[in-house]
Amino acid sequence: MLYIVPGKNFENLWQVRPINLSTFFLPKIVTLHFDGFFLKLLAAVPVPKRISINFNHLNDLVLDGLRFDDLDQVSCVLCLLRSSPNLRELYITVSAGGANGMESDLSYLEAPGCMDLMLNQLQTVNITSINGLRSELLFIKCVLASSPLLEKVIVQYDETVVDAKEGFRISTELMRFGRASPKAELVYVKP
Repeated sequence: MLYIVPGKNFENLWQVRPINLSTFFLPKIVTLHFDGFFLKLLAAVPVPKRISINFNHLNDLVLDGLRFDDLDQVSCVLCLLRSSPNLRELYITVSAGGANGMESDLSYLEAPGCMDLMLNQLQTVNITSINGLRSELLFIKCVLASSPLLEKVIVQYDETVVDAKEGFRISTELMRFGRASPKAELVYVKP
């Protein structure tokens, strides 16, 4: 597993060139782990739709502290996913936070091709501590619609925020989402 530690030159974080990347990333890295602080730093600069190179060897992506109420952080994650064509496992721990306006504009997540590519190798998704935000549910919907080999999606809600009634509403909505994979199993669990 590789933990990314940000450098001092934040304005060029997304302008990765393969020659620099090969010295920074080992050619066979299979897991990247980003924490909420690093996601916030990446989101602090303009986030491109996709970066200039693909993380072809990336199998596992771990995102800790993702705030779905932060449009920039979600855009950052979508960029990482678009740049990881061979991703097999995705682990996200959601961080609760005050709404900062993202919930009012979800059109980019509601667009039919929000991923702009298929996550052809993705097999497992594990998202913990969801709060029931519309943006969280639409993100899961995008992943389900873009992953033809998906086998299992585990969604766990934050019981300090989501009560039983809300948990039932969320699970019902999740079960209605279409799936690109005919064998994708959606497991909704209480912590």
